[in-house]
Amino acid sequence: MKTIIENIKFRMGLILFAFSFIFSCTQDIDEKIVFGKQDISIATYIGQNQDQIGDFLALAKQAGYSGILGVYGSNTAFVFTNKALADYKQKKGISQFTDTQAKRLIQYHLLKAGLTTETMGNGGLKQVTYADDYLEVSFQNSNDLIINRSAKIVTRDVVLTNGVLHVIDKVLEPIELSVRDLIFNTADFSIFKAAWQESGFDAVYNAQINPTTFFLISDDIYKSNGILTLADLKSQSFINNDAAALKNYVAYHAISGFKFLNMLENGNFSTLGNELISFKIENVYKINKEIINLKETFVSPIPTKSNFQAKNGVVHRIDKILIPKNPKAEYYFFDFWFIPEVMALPGYLTIPKGTSIPGMENLPYEKFKAQITGGELQYFISSYLPDNQNFYNMDQVNVTAGSWTLEWNMPKIAAGKYRVRLAFKKGATRAIVQTYWDGEKLGDPVNMKDTYVLNAEKDLQTASEYRRIFIADMEFKETKEHVLKLKTVVAGQGNMDGIEFLPIN
Repeated sequence: MKTIIENIKFRMGLILFAFSFIFSCTQDIDEKIVFGKQDISIATYIGQNQDQIGDFLALAKQAGYSGILGVYGSNTAFVFTNKALADYKQKKGISQFTDTQAKRLIQYHLLKAGLTTETMGNGGLKQVTYADDYLEVSFQNSNDLIINRSAKIVTRDVVLTNGVLHVIDKVLEPIELSVRDLIFNTADFSIFKAAWQESGFDAVYNAQINPTTFFLISDDIYKSNGILTLADLKSQSFINNDAAALKNYVAYHAISGFKFLNMLENGNFSTLGNELISFKIENVYKINKEIINLKETFVSPIPTKSNFQAKNGVVHRIDKILIPKNPKAEYYFFDFWFIPEVMALPGYLTIPKGTSIPGMENLPYEKFKAQITGGELQYFISSYLPDNQNFYNMDQVNVTAGSWTLEWNMPKIAAGKYRVRLAFKKGATRAIVQTYWDGEKLGDPVNMKDTYVLNAEKDLQTASEYRRIFIADMEFKETKEHVLKLKTVVAGQGNMDGIEFLPIN
C-alpha cells in the first residue's frame, strides 16, 4: 500500500511539474522556447507582457502598425525588450521618436510571413520586412540565433493567431547604407575601390535599378598574390593595362539581385561585365569550378566574412582572385518571371493565389525587359495546387485570349549546343505560337492546345497537363544576350512557365 501511495505521489508530482513548466513557458519572457499555439494575437501577447516588451507595442501604435499586430494575418515580429529600446535610445541620443523614425524601426522588425526558427535556416531570410529589407540569421555558440549579427533571440517561436513572435535582446538598426557605400566604407577593399574609381564603374553601378551582389577580395589576398597597388593589378595578364578590361574586371565581381549565400543556386549567371559566372554548391560554395590537369580549382566565398547586407545589395568576401572567364554550357531554365525587375515587385510570390499583379503590360519596357503587343500580360500564381507543383517557380505568364506577340530580352547564355523546349500548361483554348530567336524564326510552331501528340524522343510531359515541347537544337557560337519572341499563329491563351536549355554533349 505504501508503494502504491508513493507512486501516486510521484505521478502527481510529475503532473504538477508539467503544469508549472508549461505555465512558465507561456508567461516567463526569458524562456528560450514557447511550446504550442496560443489563441491570442501578437498585440495581446505583448500587452500581457508589458513589463518586458510593452514598449514595442507603444512604438507600433505611434507608427500606425498596432492594427497589423492585432488582427488576423501571418506575420513575424522580432520584438525587442524594453531594456533594449532604452539602450538604443541612449546610444542614439533619442528621447522621443518622431512618427517617421517609429515607422521605420517597427517596419524593420516585422516580416510579411510567419516564420518559426525551424524555417529560418542559416543566412538571409527570403521573406522581406514591411520596409522591403532583408534580415540575416546566423548561429553562435551552436544554438544561439543571431539576427543581423547583433541581436540574439532570447524567446523563440511564440506561435499566435496572427503569426509568430520572437523576443530579441537588442534593437535591429535599419540598414541605410548603399552597397557602394558599404564597400567604400570598408578599409581593406582599397585596391578594388581604386579599380572601381579609375575604371568609371560608377556609370554601370548607377544604371542598375535592381539590388546588386558583390564578390570581393580584400587587400591582404591581393598582396599575397604580389598585387600591392592598382598599378600591379592593371599589369596582370587578364587586364594588361587596358581600360575596357579593367572596367570589365570590376563589373565581373557583381551580379544582379539580392543574393545571400543561401540564395545562390547552381548554374551560370550574368555578371555586370561581359562574361558569365558559375556557381556550384557542393560541400562548399564553388565559383568558376574547373578541372585542370586532374586538379579541381575554384574560388570560394568565406562564410564568416560574407552576407554583409546594404540597403540595395549584399557583399561576400572571396578567398582568391576572380578572373573573368566564360564557363561551359550548363542547364538553364529561363523562367519568364524569374528576373530581378519582377522579383522586386511587391506582389512577387506573395499575391493571393488565383490573382495577378495588375497592369504588368504597362511597365516600361526598359525596366523589366518584356513587352507585349495584343492581349493582356499577367503575372499569375494559380490557386490550383498541381500548377504550383509543376511550374518552375510557382509563378506563370498568363496571356489573355487573342492574337499577341510577347518578347523578352534574355540574360546571357554560355556558348554551346542546347536542346530548346517551351514549358507551358496545355488547354483547349490555348494558342499555337511561333518562336523567334534574335529576330529569326526558330523551329516549327508549338501547339499549346490539348490536341498535341507528344514526341517521346524530344518532348516532355511533367504531369497530365504540363508540357515541355521541343522547339529546336541550337548551337550558340558566343556567350551573349538574346531576344526571344513568341507570336501567335492561331489565336488563344498562353499559360506559360519558361523556356528550357539542355546542353547537348
